[in-house]
Amino acid sequence: VYTEGLVTLTASYTTDSQTVPAPTASPATRANAEGFFDGSALFLPPEADAGSFTLEIGFDLPDGRTGTAVFPLDVEESMWMQRVERPDGTLFVSWVAPARPVVGQNPFEVDIHRLTDLGYLPVPSESLDLYPYMDMGGGEGHSTPYEAPVALGQGRYRGTVDFIMSGGWDMTVYLDRGATGRDAALFENYTVLQEVNQ
Repeated sequence: VYTEGLVTLTASYTTDSQTVPAPTASPATRANAEGFFDGSALFLPPEADAGSFTLEIGFDLPDGRTGTAVFPLDVEESMWMQRVERPDGTLFVSWVAPARPVVGQNPFEVDIHRLTDLGYLPVPSESLDLYPYMDMGGGEGHSTPYEAPVALGQGRYRGTVDFIMSGGWDMTVYLDRGATGRDAALFENYTVLQEVNQ
């Protein structure tokens, strides 16, 4: 088992006419406490069932061994990625955190990308707002305290949400277009858990 090494991730999306790179964050050079090299890839299909993804993992180990492993992937539509259609193209809004929403204060992070001929480029300067909402049934419901996400760079935006109760929630992320209005990415029916202190 190796705890150090250079690990790289390369993701790509292929259709009949082109192959474009997808966003990745390569792992650190040291494994975490469980022995994993944490990294990430965002799989953002331009449209449902339009192509396929490939993930390539490269490694360069301290003993001099190197190599790559290539994995063809079937990527399904997911609520965690929403498309926002604009006159100048489609934006891809990806829920990054929290991976496990719990009652109380949560960091809330999204990534925003635009697909170009060069791949999925980060969108660094959107003005965002949120609307967390719990439907209580019978036309009743409520929101919860939050701080709107602000840009961190490279298309990442971070705010906070203070969920006041467990259960099913919806989250609308608003993208301001100034005088022409605003767009919305709706993440529906995710579950907020009751945090258990251990």
